[in-house]
Amino acid sequence: MQTITKLALSGNRENKTKSILIMLSIMLTTMLLTAIAVFGYGAVRNGQVNAGRFYGAYYGSFGGVSEEVLSAISLRSEFADIGVNSIVGTVQGEEQDNLALYCMDEKARAMTNQAENLAEGYFPETGNEIAGYRTFFQAIGLAEPKVGDTVSVRYRKNQQNPYEEAQFVICGFLEEPGKAAQKMGVAFVSRDCYESVFAPEERSYTMYFTLNESIAIDGGNGEQVIADLAKSCGIDGRYASDNYMYLSLALSPGTDNILGCVGAGLIVILFSVLAIYNIFQVGIARKVQEYGKIKALGTTKRQMKSLIFREGMMLAVIAVPLGLLPGYIAGKLFVESGVEHQRELGMESLPVSVFSLPLLLIIVLIGFLTVWAALMRPMRIVAAISPVEAMRYQELPGGRRSPKGVRKGRKTMDVKGLTLANLSAHRGRTVSTIFTMGFSCVLFMVLANVGGNMEPEYEARRYVAYGDFRIDLDYATNDTAYPENNLDAVLADNPLNEELLDEIRQIEGVREIRTQDSLCFIRDGQLWSMAVMSEEDFERELELGSTLGDFTYEQAVEEGAVLYGWSFFMEENGFAIGQQLDLELFNGSRSVPYSGRLLGSFGGADRSFVITDQTYRSLGFAEPSCGSVWITCERGTVNQVEEALRQIMAEKKHLSLESYAKELASCEKGVSLTRNISYTLSIFIAVISFLNMANTLITSSITRKQEFGVLQAVGMTNAQLNQSLQAEGMIFTAGTVLVTLLVGIPAGYGLFCYGKSISMMGLHNYHFPVTETLLMVIALAALQGILSFTLSRNVKKESLIDRIRYHG
Repeated sequence: MQTITKLALSGNRENKTKSILIMLSIMLTTMLLTAIAVFGYGAVRNGQVNAGRFYGAYYGSFGGVSEEVLSAISLRSEFADIGVNSIVGTVQGEEQDNLALYCMDEKARAMTNQAENLAEGYFPETGNEIAGYRTFFQAIGLAEPKVGDTVSVRYRKNQQNPYEEAQFVICGFLEEPGKAAQKMGVAFVSRDCYESVFAPEERSYTMYFTLNESIAIDGGNGEQVIADLAKSCGIDGRYASDNYMYLSLALSPGTDNILGCVGAGLIVILFSVLAIYNIFQVGIARKVQEYGKIKALGTTKRQMKSLIFREGMMLAVIAVPLGLLPGYIAGKLFVESGVEHQRELGMESLPVSVFSLPLLLIIVLIGFLTVWAALMRPMRIVAAISPVEAMRYQELPGGRRSPKGVRKGRKTMDVKGLTLANLSAHRGRTVSTIFTMGFSCVLFMVLANVGGNMEPEYEARRYVAYGDFRIDLDYATNDTAYPENNLDAVLADNPLNEELLDEIRQIEGVREIRTQDSLCFIRDGQLWSMAVMSEEDFERELELGSTLGDFTYEQAVEEGAVLYGWSFFMEENGFAIGQQLDLELFNGSRSVPYSGRLLGSFGGADRSFVITDQTYRSLGFAEPSCGSVWITCERGTVNQVEEALRQIMAEKKHLSLESYAKELASCEKGVSLTRNISYTLSIFIAVISFLNMANTLITSSITRKQEFGVLQAVGMTNAQLNQSLQAEGMIFTAGTVLVTLLVGIPAGYGLFCYGKSISMMGLHNYHFPVTETLLMVIALAALQGILSFTLSRNVKKESLIDRIRYHG
């Protein structure tokens, strides 16, 4: 065995070029696999660690829970932790309405992140303590509230009771939210205070909970599990909801990320195995006679396999560790880019470590397994070599052997003929190299068809369809803890009234505003939103694609039909094209019965349902119920208009402001991140495959060194030698480009169409990625040209006598 190891080491030293190319392939493979794994691990860890921070650390909630039911639920084994929240009463404010007092226990505060919002002091512990947002205290007349101040609060527990004044001592303040336009009118009191106001039979709680580990729940089945649990607990299903995002990120972490990373890793492994195999295969063809001599000395098949295996593993032992560090750094940088993108969207996440020793060890193992997979066929070939046949072996065109043991020739031979003769002599190697290179570039072409067609401007217009700003109602549809945030309550006290619209029109720099009305309705206990679209809005949604059904604005008007807003979720939410809907539509001031057919679905509208403006008027809605406002500014006035808008909105609740410029910057960041990851992956795979082509050309020039010497001795010039080597490289390049275009263009267009159908970011209009294709062709031609020029110089460095005497 020691002799086999020495032979393997000697073989690697003897053919340094092959060894270097294989090590580069292994190193790049390990680097890519490490980067992919670290990025996937980091994305999953970021979701797990920050899921509770972003969405609350609870599985679901029940609303309207009585004291008796709460006591019964607390004894059930399905529940791991339970936190409760109760509304104590609505507060009368001097400037701001919809102020409220709540009572929330410690577990509920932890589950809903209120505990982390505590900026100063502590939460109420005794009967007369109060903690809240500073804007709450300012709204009831305390200009500069401080911890320890006594404050008078006028509140009532329900609409059947008058306001009563009570004295409280401020014990803490909560951190104000980041949105300047949002004023928080909430404060918290103690459990003692709540129980002193409500008799036991009057008490009602919103209950947040996590479940026992024995309950199988995740983002996929959470809604059904929570609904079944509510039924068994005697809770009305209308007041039960699952915390979908938390369940998806924390309990079924990153399924899409994991599958994507596994798929990318398998692609890398496939191309790496092909490249390493081809490099070894070419090396074996050169050393058939040498292996035959070793076999003739009594080496067994097992030892021959061991020889090839050790040659590969010796190189892997050096190359795999070299790929870990740069791969880890690249993966970490991609994770940090994603976190930075989240931060720009206002999602401040806790830092997570992307280092995982078991993960890196798995990558090392996969790296060695990749090399082993590439060596399997070469090991079988070498083990099957017959010593006698090996001694007589001479490679011939097409892999055939001449009965006389000589290669077929021609009477005359030019540069073109010489080049084609060499390539045809090794058809298998030539075709294999071209297809390996071609399919690696196909991956680049496919990703270029998607990444190159991502339009940040188009994506940004999904959020701000017109103009420079959009003001929208900020509402919920199933907030059991804070029902005043639900759309029906927001529409009833709509802040987007004519008074506000006139105020916006008066802002210097505002050129135009346009509005869109909103409605809502309750169906099966669920509150749904509805947009009222003009013909222009309707046609724009149709252009965005991903629709279900064949419909037009005119047809929707004629039938008085309704459209679903999100095609992807229509079936999941129990709706179907052609379904008859009998609804009670509410615009904030009155309700109107509606009966009509569900005509189809848009791909992703701003509301759950849509009707046309003409249908809206035909139902008798004459008064406006504005839900969205778009503002167009004069050139150069965007910043000052935004400042004025924020000042106006600072006095309002339930409004959100979106800026086209900020959405565009965010979309550009997201598109750039996607492109960088996909292009980096495909370029590195192409480099691994290029090493295969480099090995083919290098091996060809080395094995034909004697042939070149003889040809030059009889009159072949250096220019003709250069032309021959360049021609071989150009044939490989042309073959690669041909395979890339024939396979990559239809595959890329197909992926684009699929991405557009599922509303993938920025995909709308298809255009052929000319720039990316030209860059690919130029890069291939340049690399091939440099390689061929270098080989030509190396061949010419030796004298004719040395080349003629060369025997491999």
